[in-house]
Amino acid sequence: MRVISHRGYHVDLPENTIEAFERALAMGVDGIETDVWISGDGIPILFHDRLTRDGRRVTQLAKAGLEEAVGYAVPSLADLEGLIAQSGADKLWNLELKEPRAVDAVVAMVKRLRGRAQFLISSFWHPVVVRAASESGVECGLLVAHYPVPAGGGSQGMGLPAGIATMVWDFARADGALVREAARQEVKSFVFGAVTPEDHAEVASWGVEGIITDRPEWAVGSRGEISGFLEGKGRIAGDIEKTIPVSDWDLPE
Repeated sequence: MRVISHRGYHVDLPENTIEAFERALAMGVDGIETDVWISGDGIPILFHDRLTRDGRRVTQLAKAGLEEAVGYAVPSLADLEGLIAQSGADKLWNLELKEPRAVDAVVAMVKRLRGRAQFLISSFWHPVVVRAASESGVECGLLVAHYPVPAGGGSQGMGLPAGIATMVWDFARADGALVREAARQEVKSFVFGAVTPEDHAEVASWGVEGIITDRPEWAVGSRGEISGFLEGKGRIAGDIEKTIPVSDWDLPE
């Protein structure tokens, strides 16, 4: 099971920042998940929420205005490119398209970096994922927050379009039977939304390709290095006891 750090390791750092990504990579995770919007001044930015705390749309704010609203430097996709290039060919970068306009910039970047890292482009905007799959040449997956209705014959119909062979499931709406059926149909499964250590253990038991998690120290990494790293780092290890508020887990708005 590959351990993908959800928005970087943000126990004590702002999420979706270069610092959070660097922290996660130092912990030995297998990859990073991040989110891409287009700001009001046309810049591809790494940010999760659709709205600021005072209710303004991220897509209507200039990057500088968003930074003023949230109180930290919001990285652009261009800021991320250098980190991806030096992270290593074995690292997986899951780029979630938060809106259709983000696809052009993301596809252009992965084309430039193909071979220097691994990529998974995902989105709840499924037609955009299909387009990304046809143009990027990298793995693309459909984000879903539902349990599919069984097709005729009793098996779960993945209903995947041509070129798509990866699903990203919501933990609250998935189980081992679904993951095993996906594997039978040669579909890879990633899971997001595990919150507790018990959730992480359950996901691991399903035989998934990877888990996308805020707490990689609770997941069993493919190399078994993450927990050992934390045990040797007093400040970070102490942070394990903190509770991260469960944010809106990328559900459709």
